[in-house]
Amino acid sequence: MSAKTLAGPRAPEALKVTLRAGQSGVDMRNVSACTLSVQRPGGDTVSWPTTLGAATAGEVLATHVFDALGEEAALAGGYVITPTVTVSGTPRRCAPFKMHLVPYPTP
Repeated sequence: MSAKTLAGPRAPEALKVTLRAGQSGVDMRNVSACTLSVQRPGGDTVSWPTTLGAATAGEVLATHVFDALGEEAALAGGYVITPTVTVSGTPRRCAPFKMHLVPYPTP
């Protein structure tokens, strides 16, 4: 059985992203901020804020808590998410990833 993520997630539901340094050589403990640039299924692009959690030299956890009404990710379909981290005052784009949301089943 595979897990499904339904469109319209609401707080306290959250998107947790582990960002890894990879071959960049960045010490992820020096990341001071992260935003997620999100292209939604309708084509518009929005920015989602995150809070930073545990960090090591190799990775940091960024968490975005969805809005209480479920409007940020209300559409079913593919979302392309590109994190941007701030390191020593300089923004650095990370590799994008995809999130797919399915519609609520109809009775």
